[in-house]
Amino acid sequence: SMTALRKNLFNEGYHIIEIAFYRNLIALVPFFIIFQMRGGFKNNIPVNKKGIFIRSIIGSISLVVTFGTFAHLPMADATAMIFGSTLVVPILAHFFLKEQVGIYRWGAVVVGFVGILIMAQPTGATNWIGIGFALATVLCHATIQTMVRWIGRTDTPFVITFYFIALGTL
Repeated sequence: SMTALRKNLFNEGYHIIEIAFYRNLIALVPFFIIFQMRGGFKNNIPVNKKGIFIRSIIGSISLVVTFGTFAHLPMADATAMIFGSTLVVPILAHFFLKEQVGIYRWGAVVVGFVGILIMAQPTGATNWIGIGFALATVLCHATIQTMVRWIGRTDTPFVITFYFIALGTL
């Protein structure tokens, strides 16, 4: 999988920012072709320019911290912790998008966090750099998921993704 490849590249001495750059550059090629086929800048101008820009910056940071998480933690631990981002989305959506979150969903968030603690099995013998990357990844992923819900009201998934990849490459 891509995650295993990234971890292997890191272990071979490649920096996580370099890995993120090439991930975006390789993805940009087919996206740019499709972008041109869809009419270029004339037909793919974002409506929510500020939202697209902020999402792209947070997305780029997210790539780096995600790669850092997998570089510094075992894959199973990193994956379990990153799943926590879906538990943060209802919290962010409630406060920033003013979405209603019922008692059952709040309960599911609490149970989910307890489940992550059980899976992580905190023992005190912890790689704090990896944990820091994991927490940053969770926050970034949840923020991105929430922002896409907001930006998706005005912009297409293609426009959101294209500008994320293009700005992330820069």
